[in-house]
Amino acid sequence: MSSNSNQVDKLFRYLYFPLNEGAVQRYAYFSNNRSIVHAVLSRVVVAPIVRRLPSVFTPKTLTLFGFIFAGIAFFCALAYRGRYPNITLPLIALCTTLHILSDVLVEPLAKIRKDTSLLTHFLQHYAQGFALGFFSLSAIALFSSDEFIYGPILLISVHIAMFTGLQEISIRKTTFRIEKIGPLEALSVLALLCLVCLNRELFWKLLDSEQYGIAMFDITLLAVSFGAAATAIETIRRSKLYLTPATLLYLAGCIFFVLLMFEMKNTMFAMVLFIFFSSEFFGRMILARIIHTEPVSPSVMPLIIALVAIQAEHYFWDLQLSGYILAIVLILQHVSLAYYAFTKLADRYMDLPFRRV
Repeated sequence: MSSNSNQVDKLFRYLYFPLNEGAVQRYAYFSNNRSIVHAVLSRVVVAPIVRRLPSVFTPKTLTLFGFIFAGIAFFCALAYRGRYPNITLPLIALCTTLHILSDVLVEPLAKIRKDTSLLTHFLQHYAQGFALGFFSLSAIALFSSDEFIYGPILLISVHIAMFTGLQEISIRKTTFRIEKIGPLEALSVLALLCLVCLNRELFWKLLDSEQYGIAMFDITLLAVSFGAAATAIETIRRSKLYLTPATLLYLAGCIFFVLLMFEMKNTMFAMVLFIFFSSEFFGRMILARIIHTEPVSPSVMPLIIALVAIQAEHYFWDLQLSGYILAIVLILQHVSLAYYAFTKLADRYMDLPFRRV
């Protein structure tokens, strides 16, 4: 019994505490980020703040806070759309700004505190995938109508291309570089749109008029698309990688089938399910980077479940139940990923038979 306990303690100490000097160099945070917002905040905010942060603020806690801010923004955008704009919009803008600050601070804080553990590495990128998805969904909830389904499809697809390109380049040990416009600029545009819409007259005009709503949504979409498209093209050009475009097409197909399952009516619910699916795929790519294996291919299980649900909805159960079943499948995928991650890390780095621990 004590032997098993010691193995578990050894495993968690390995995952949590910093690696040796050679591993620190290998897993050091790098992004070579040249985006406008990152450069400005690094000079104005990072230097005075990062060394004054209390010890309770670690790279892990900053990542967690950034994820929480993204979740709060999405909840507010979804639950209070069209109601209480004087409260909701400033709160979303504040959460977006705090997420940007936490994202910029994580890298220098990790270098100063030498916190380059596998757990920090995995959590930061895993949470980043979820957070970008939540902010994408917030933009959809605020600035698009339920009939305008192509905007959500394009926005989520661009988000997938951007994050998949980042992870694939990381696995191939190629330096990842974001040019002048990237995800931080897109989030800044979202925060500015929320503040602009504090003008009550303009806000109601945006919600009541599909033309204005789509125009504002397109501005946000353009900010995201420009940086993401440049990143994806640079990824393919420099590294001759083909997983990114193939994955983009596959995931866009999954969105289409999920939307068909809901008969194009419940767009937001379908997008939430899709974020869970795509983030699971991101997690598997991050794990492939950590254990130095080839990039993984997307799981076909959600697509199969969606296709089955489309048919079964007409014969056995209603639309809502189909969505809940798909949500359960996706949650189980995340649980399976967590177990697989611990198994692989234990087997590869520690020679621990994880199933016997």
